Amino acid sequence: MPNGYTAGLGLLALRMPIKRVPSLLVIALFTLAIRVAVMLLGDFVGAYENFLAYMSYWIAPWAAIVVVDYFLRRGHYDSDGMMQWKESAYWYRNGIFWPGIVSFIAGICACILFSNSSTLASPLMTGILHLGDCSFEAGIVVAGLCYYVLAGTYVSKSESRTTRGEIDMPDIRPDLTAAFCSSVKDDHD
Repeated sequence: MPNGYTAGLGLLALRMPIKRVPSLLVIALFTLAIRVAVMLLGDFVGAYENFLAYMSYWIAPWAAIVVVDYFLRRGHYDSDGMMQWKESAYWYRNGIFWPGIVSFIAGICACILFSNSSTLASPLMTGILHLGDCSFEAGIVVAGLCYYVLAGTYVSKSESRTTRGEIDMPDIRPDLTAAFCSSVKDDHD
């Protein structure tokens, strides 16, 4: 149940005009449909293995884009700006950052092209290269390089507008240390 609740909250994070309980019901119906389909299929383990294999086709490009973006921005993000819509530096063009989308799709295509598994075997890998499954690595390399090339100049321009990404963040460590020390002192008194 916690995973269903989390998925419902994730659906709310898309900022769709839907309340919490209906979003949870959408997730529950989707989950029920998947479970019925797997029961009718009769091979739960095979369906689960295929599900995990297909997940690697999008996880590798997504992870590459996240890591490259982190290094392009030198780890500096405006957390308040991430929560603003239409007025934020992260809004881009109608809420879509096209270099990220293009890089993600290119990475997924590379994963499919370099796949050689029981789930999907591309003709390139089986007929020409005669290699094993290189889909995960190809997805990381293609998506990462594509994002670096396409987003590198845009991210560096936006960083210069926000003083190279140096965001004024309050340091809360002294407050936490003082609170912890006072609670330890109260326990010993």
